Amino acid sequence: MYSCTCDADKVVQPSFEQEAKKYTSQDSTFCITYFLDSSYESGGPIINGEKNGYWKYFYDAEQIREQGLYKNNLKSEWWEEFYADGIRKAQGTYVNGKRDGYWWFYYSDGSLKQHAEFKNDKIEGWCYNYNESPQLINEGEYHLGVKEGYHKTYKNGNLESEGKYIHNKKWGTWKYYDTDGKLINQENIE
Repeated sequence: MYSCTCDADKVVQPSFEQEAKKYTSQDSTFCITYFLDSSYESGGPIINGEKNGYWKYFYDAEQIREQGLYKNNLKSEWWEEFYADGIRKAQGTYVNGKRDGYWWFYYSDGSLKQHAEFKNDKIEGWCYNYNESPQLINEGEYHLGVKEGYHKTYKNGNLESEGKYIHNKKWGTWKYYDTDGKLINQENIE
């Protein structure tokens, strides 16, 4: 595969029998790169030498791998990622090239795997994780990507444990439940 570097006045000649094409308008360049089988690898606008605008990346043929907006060569706003069979893999927003805001991640069957809020590419706030059933298996608060605050775990849809984390370590009162929701153990961790 060839990474396109488009000049304003010429088509770049790639090696290894690959092909790169570009289309120019008055103030920007549209760059398309191809796999050896002539299927699209990626495509989007280049403005002032940087990716700016809507870009798509492909696995092969025309199956989209990911798509979204660039601003000044950094991922920005809404992006989507897909498995090779077209099932959605992830979706969420970027700010200055980093995950920022709500993100959803999916298993290869399309069921929800995780829902979390990000800030500067790290989980910030509540995070929810699911098994492939999809049943909630845990939820909790994070700060700078580290467990910080209240957390719960579940087994077969039933509350299994609950308590607080400080700096990624259990702290305070933790409660543990049986499959009927009855409290079976409690411990204080300091």
